[in-house]
Amino acid sequence: MSKVEFSELIRTPLKYSEILKYSKMTQTEAYALPDRLKVRFFYSLRVKHRLRDEAEEKLLSMLYTDSDVGVITLFGPTGAGKTALAETLGYRLQSISDSEHPFIYVKVPAHGNAKVSWKAFYQSILIAGDEPMIEVKRAWAVKDGYLLGSGRKGDLDGYCMAVKNMLKNRNTIMLAIDEILHILRYGDNDTAMDTIKSLSDAVTCKILLLGPYDLFDKVFGYGQLVRRGKPIYLGRYGSEFRTDNVAGRVRSERKGGVNSAMEKKIKEKNLLDIKEYKLIVTKLMARWPLASVPAFDLIVETLLEVTLGLVGLLKDLMTECLVLQLNNKGAWQASFFRQAMKTREAIDKIRLEIEKGEIALKNAHFDECILTEESMDEVERLLEVKSAEH
Repeated sequence: MSKVEFSELIRTPLKYSEILKYSKMTQTEAYALPDRLKVRFFYSLRVKHRLRDEAEEKLLSMLYTDSDVGVITLFGPTGAGKTALAETLGYRLQSISDSEHPFIYVKVPAHGNAKVSWKAFYQSILIAGDEPMIEVKRAWAVKDGYLLGSGRKGDLDGYCMAVKNMLKNRNTIMLAIDEILHILRYGDNDTAMDTIKSLSDAVTCKILLLGPYDLFDKVFGYGQLVRRGKPIYLGRYGSEFRTDNVAGRVRSERKGGVNSAMEKKIKEKNLLDIKEYKLIVTKLMARWPLASVPAFDLIVETLLEVTLGLVGLLKDLMTECLVLQLNNKGAWQASFFRQAMKTREAIDKIRLEIEKGEIALKNAHFDECILTEESMDEVERLLEVKSAEH
């Protein structure tokens, strides 16, 4: 199998029916698949793990509770599993909802530094929602009992109105917009966010924006979304940055001292990360579509290092190993691991991007409570006292 064939296999979008079929397949059935489908089978795997589950729980809590949060931002490093999580959530909504299109997913195409095409953006949403007669959509309004329509078919206002009507009429629960940064990066940020907010205000569904670290600054630098928007961070394993310990470390640094309790907590987290990563590796090994399974579970800490703790990169690496093994008639060779790894240059580029993003979150006090631990303890104590009196 050539590099080109491999790239085509993993880049061709997976349909829900395909993922469902592979998820129910026994190992005996997986062994019997042709080589090309073995690769497709393994790449289709969706592994549940702690960081993903935490992000999913937050997403679900916003979907099924009465809140005024209209725009949710799911951001984090490349390979963390943001798109896979959004797709999984979409499959869940499709399986439990009576709506025709409870979940609509669109990916914004990159146009270099070209001007943003909102018309193309709206068209992509209409196509994803299986909207008929897209090319003849036009804006309309009722005035003095008369229906007034635009004289132009397929204009920007017509597409915008068609999207809003489609989302309302189809009872769509969530619209996921992946790679939204392609719009925000090259257009006027406030104008772009005005458009997203206007769309959110006009429909009842939640809008999920997906992207890298830069997305956080772009979205929450826009003041009107601070109240009606909610950020969710999907990070990596083996990193010092944690949304549940950053506050303590920041307060320690402000005091100019070393917080030994916090250092201990970070070490405990890293040990938990290694344990969790081993569980992920073991789950993937259990679905290896060949009888000869490489002992990836013996090199978990190495895998954590060379994949930067990113489950997406881990699966990419293991899929590359699978292709090399298939090309060798199913026989495993230890040298395949070296061949499958990304180069130091590639990993360093990804690492620098991630560390830059993590530092930015730390400096922004992301997920840090406005109160100190001491103040929060006092508040909780008082609330307990009042509750006991009542």
